[in-house]
Amino acid sequence: MTGRLGLVVFLIPLVVILGGVVLLIARSGEAAQPTVGLTAVAELKSPEGDFMGTVTFRQAANGVLVMADMKGLAPGGHAFIIHEVGRCTPDFSAAGDHFNPTGAEHGFVHPAWKRGESGEVHGGDLPNIYVASDGSARADFFTVGITLDLGLGHSIFDADGSAIIVHEKPDSYGYESSDTGNRRVQKFTSGGEFLLAFGDGGRSDGEFTWPLGIAFDDDGDVYVIDAGSYRVQKFTPDGRYLGKWGRSGSGDGQFTRQHSIAVGPDGLIYVTDRSSSLT
Repeated sequence: MTGRLGLVVFLIPLVVILGGVVLLIARSGEAAQPTVGLTAVAELKSPEGDFMGTVTFRQAANGVLVMADMKGLAPGGHAFIIHEVGRCTPDFSAAGDHFNPTGAEHGFVHPAWKRGESGEVHGGDLPNIYVASDGSARADFFTVGITLDLGLGHSIFDADGSAIIVHEKPDSYGYESSDTGNRRVQKFTSGGEFLLAFGDGGRSDGEFTWPLGIAFDDDGDVYVIDAGSYRVQKFTPDGRYLGKWGRSGSGDGQFTRQHSIAVGPDGLIYVTDRSSSLT
């Protein structure tokens, strides 16, 4: 394979995944300045090895064109997102969180924008794809959040590679409408009188993507599972953010799908993780 400018591009296989489907993407091993025409092609295969389409990356002067041609997917809308690790074992959660070299919030309309704090998005954020009734999907996207060249901060070919995932449901783009939940914790008296609420939709400190479980320690501090962001957050009884831990993955201290949380008599925190062999 050669680059469009005659540059010889050495191919290094990189395994990535697409909603539980394995991709093999051609990776450039030649470091260079942004190279117009540099191309990588991902062949999409099912876990059984059946061909399911391709995803092609073609570098332009100011970004990368992403062209997807797929079949065998569930009809309807699906999030189509580049993740931070090019690994698919033991399952797709090994791909980690969204590719996000600048530390921005997720979504094209995320809460930080509403606060006037940021204009950036995750480098891996792409628009949703929509699959036809026959399971086929064809989409072209242009993104400035990634590059195919090596050695740059937003290169998808960094030390641990990257992954492309078609998610089960469409992306809300960070905009939390009424049908996606309020993404908050509310506090009441035993008689049902409202006292306070904390949290908002998002991935910043003190915000939630999918608050799923809650627990309390002897000091009254509050621990909340945020399953959509693979983390646990800690708050004071009045809702002030104190800290967090966890990230996506199957290693120690990482989560794939937190289910419940409890504080033991020893004061230690116990979190069940349904898609992992560890608790």
